[in-house]
Amino acid sequence: MAKTEVVNFSRKHPNLRKLGLDNAKKIVFLPNYSHFEQRYCFPKQRYLSLNGNPPSKVWYTDYRTRLPKGSVAVFDKKRHVVSPNYLGPDVGCGMLLARFKQRLEDSLGDLNHGAYSIACRMQIDDKDIDGLWGRNHFIDIYEAQEIDISVPEIKKGDNLALIHSGSGRKRIDIFKNGLCGAKYLKAHDMASNFARENRQKLLEMVQEATKTEASQIFNRTHNFVEVNDDRIIYRRGAVCLRLGYVGIIPSTMAGDAVLVTPKPGISDLECSICSGTGRKISEKDAKSEFDSMEIRKRVYIPHFIDDDFLWNENPENYNSLEEIIQILEPYVNVVGRLKPVAHIQ
Repeated sequence: MAKTEVVNFSRKHPNLRKLGLDNAKKIVFLPNYSHFEQRYCFPKQRYLSLNGNPPSKVWYTDYRTRLPKGSVAVFDKKRHVVSPNYLGPDVGCGMLLARFKQRLEDSLGDLNHGAYSIACRMQIDDKDIDGLWGRNHFIDIYEAQEIDISVPEIKKGDNLALIHSGSGRKRIDIFKNGLCGAKYLKAHDMASNFARENRQKLLEMVQEATKTEASQIFNRTHNFVEVNDDRIIYRRGAVCLRLGYVGIIPSTMAGDAVLVTPKPGISDLECSICSGTGRKISEKDAKSEFDSMEIRKRVYIPHFIDDDFLWNENPENYNSLEEIIQILEPYVNVVGRLKPVAHIQ
């Protein structure tokens, strides 16, 4: 088997064999790579039938592992069976970005009132909307600060909503069911579609709560598998950014986000960028003490969202956005900068 090509932006040197990735054609560890989530194990081989062909010896990952966040793994389609173990349960996790057609201050008289209304609406149980499901999922409201002419749909001063959510209660229990191959792909696609549609419903809820129309700019997944003619590509905590696309890299609940477009060199990263800046401190070791008052002065967080619910997302637990931008400079153009004005979990 040919040696695995590795593109590594992390400060760590992951053990591909222990991660079950040494049989991949290519691995990209993006700057938001999270080495805290490594699940060490060993790969196996089995005789399996692929695409209706006679059984052949292929690599099959039937151990419990996950591709660490901020990673892209490429496999030869002829030698690999699609497995649930690389992505984990939250298939379809992603982000939707939308632009309000009117500034919230103009339509409501008070931007904070709009964020408060959204947070209150989130408390109402709705069988048609799956919600955010905690963790690091959120709805952020931004104000556009610097916008390049290459992004005509956004202008300086515009308010935008960024919705980050996954497949929630519809997440597929594929570990327990032991799905792989075509059966897994079917379940994967159902969960991904559900997650994408749920983000659209959340946007409708945001519009209802703020009484302000918003137009969707994109709705992209960063936890999914892509199957093409000869390759299988897993992306976890990684967004597909092809030429002509606009993407976003958010930082923390009180930090800026940047809009980016790809440079030709993005192909070296399998047309992938970070879904965020990534943790520098694990959830287990996260700093539980932080100056919540200082953060609440910088960005509006509704009063009934308790600090005990926010501490794990302490900005000090995350990598610097400026550092991530500098690392990705050969691969993306920064075409906009967004200032956070409200955060809802």
